[in-house]
Amino acid sequence: MESENSGSIYIISSVHNIMLLISGAYVSDIVPIPEIKRTVPHSPAYISGICNSYSRNIAMIDLAILLELNNTGISDRNSMMIIISKDSRKIGLLVDRVLSIEPFDNILQNGKSPFVNNFISNICTLKNTNEIAMELDIPGILSKI
Repeated sequence: MESENSGSIYIISSVHNIMLLISGAYVSDIVPIPEIKRTVPHSPAYISGICNSYSRNIAMIDLAILLELNNTGISDRNSMMIIISKDSRKIGLLVDRVLSIEPFDNILQNGKSPFVNNFISNICTLKNTNEIAMELDIPGILSKI
């Protein structure tokens, strides 16, 4: 019997050497981090700024700061922005690297861990490499922003 996610994909990315999974159902694009961005006064530290993409202003969310991995945030010139869409909302998640795109069938979901924060929905294992990755809770992130 196939699961409801069979045929789905995950974007595998890294932030400060932590492997993260993002369901492809939420991803509308993956682009280099725009050079031109505007800061937002009095915004939380994890909001790196706003940029214009597809004629819309998009909040740029620094996952390193949001996930409390490091207070220095994303700084590598090769970093990418994963544009997330849900309903009418769009945000850009800043990551150090996009490593691969994997089918759902290559991901073993191990379940929620008590050691993660509200932005992680599952701890997973990549079947082909046995590496551990954390699945981002995109609805949880959107509710915070």
